[in-house]
Amino acid sequence: MAEGLLLLPIPRRLEYFGGEIFLPENKLIILNSADPPSLRFTAQYVQQALQQVGVNWPIVAGKGVPAEQIGLTLSVVPGGARHPQGYELTITPAGISIVAGTPAGIFYAVQTLSQILNQQGNTLSLLRISDWPDFPHRGV
Repeated sequence: MAEGLLLLPIPRRLEYFGGEIFLPENKLIILNSADPPSLRFTAQYVQQALQQVGVNWPIVAGKGVPAEQIGLTLSVVPGGARHPQGYELTITPAGISIVAGTPAGIFYAVQTLSQILNQQGNTLSLLRISDWPDFPHRGV
């Protein structure tokens, strides 16, 4: 895939690793959080975005899933980002990982992932994005 993604807002850091990953069927979206229900809406949003590119991944909560079954992990880790609404989105051959300090950070990362899916379909560039807002209240 081309490395010319158009992402809005423009992420603070975007690093391409070279190469791409095809999103297969039979993977899972993992909610890795002390409060999985706080990620449910966001997980359903990304699930719909994946379905639009022909990928249907069920949502599960917990850590007891074998690594080979994981397609996307949404992890809330206190202090996991520089800012409460910040996040790190990583796409590697092993799958997609989103780490944030709060559910809000996960939500904003999923917005970025949705833009990538809209532009690249089910074959994604290997990359890492780190982003956080300039101000605590987002707006135009």
